[in-house]
Amino acid sequence: METSWTIFEMYIAIFGLIVTAGILSDKKGKGATQQLLDSTRSRLLGCASRFNQQVKALEREYKAEKKHRKVGLLKTYETKYIVAKIDYDCEAKGIIREWKNAKKDDLWWRGFWKIVITIGVISLIGACSQSIVAIDQQETPDVEGMAQAHETKVWDAKSIPMPHLTDGRRYVSNPDGIVSEETVRRLDAQLKKMDDSLGIESVLAIVSRVENGDIFRFAQDIFDIYKVGKNDRGLVMVLAYDDHLFRTHTGRSLEADLTDAECFRLQERYLIPSMKVEMPDSGLIYFTESVYNLLQGKELPVMSYLNPQSDDDMDDLLTAIYFFLLIAWIGVYLFAARRHGWHLTNYYNSLITKNPFVNNGAALAAGYVAGSILNGSGRSRGGGSSWGGGGFSGGSSGGGGATSSW
Repeated sequence: METSWTIFEMYIAIFGLIVTAGILSDKKGKGATQQLLDSTRSRLLGCASRFNQQVKALEREYKAEKKHRKVGLLKTYETKYIVAKIDYDCEAKGIIREWKNAKKDDLWWRGFWKIVITIGVISLIGACSQSIVAIDQQETPDVEGMAQAHETKVWDAKSIPMPHLTDGRRYVSNPDGIVSEETVRRLDAQLKKMDDSLGIESVLAIVSRVENGDIFRFAQDIFDIYKVGKNDRGLVMVLAYDDHLFRTHTGRSLEADLTDAECFRLQERYLIPSMKVEMPDSGLIYFTESVYNLLQGKELPVMSYLNPQSDDDMDDLLTAIYFFLLIAWIGVYLFAARRHGWHLTNYYNSLITKNPFVNNGAALAAGYVAGSILNGSGRSRGGGSSWGGGGFSGGSSGGGGATSSW
């Protein structure tokens, strides 16, 4: 998920900077341009208004003559409408041409915005696709490989990797990949803080299964083999995820500070609810924090509502975010289009009255001819930190602690 948000943040940083700088630069010193564009729109409005008045006059004439039931009257007025529209379309084309000729120095900005918007939208589609792929790669485990490993590997205290033996910063063993690497880093940091501030050396073993399903024996063997704990103030925690077991095992001198009842209470409050909804990362983070706070005499953490979020949920969230970004690009496009008069022809066409003398054939002809005029063909009447080594401190356990299951 971190990769997905990194892609998103990079996209926002790059294009946010470009668009913001572009808008500020474009608006700076562009008063004359805006005045000219406003004047052009005003002239087009006047042209359309005169045409609409002429159409209304034709409608009045048509209604007056219709009383005499003159043969071919509709055809005659369709022709009059077409002729009038062609003339006014030529006038509108001339006004638009004048705008373009007067603002040839504005071509740089037109090209800038079209290139930025095109690249931005294409990059948006690519970033969205890459973010969703990153979620699938990061949060979708290798189900076949994990299933095979879980079926065949049963851990005992002698075989489980013990990172603390070689790196004094590491306390977590996660050989089956039950939790994410980010969670392992957070747990290592929390347990390092417990070691430095409270002198409690610890091991957190996170595995799929333990030998014979005996989690008590597993935890005790870790104490006996590796001698966890300074002055017998050691702490071993074991999660056997597929065995549905969790064990907190305390050193002899730690039993008075972290009693069996307290171990069980914290497990039932933080671990078990998380395991029931298949959120081991969250449960372990809250549990280690609660142990630290309890031993420090601090208030216990409040666990947020556990609502597991699937890959589909994350896909939907990212899709929604990128959809809103697409809307933002539409806003940028509309800003540039209005700023530089990209759609003056459409603006003019939206103002004029449609043919009231409806005849499908004539209407299509009028639309074709008018379109040709405004697009450049047809007739025109105008002109133109340092760390120590690893190893444990010789501690032992008398078997204190608690076991929970779900």
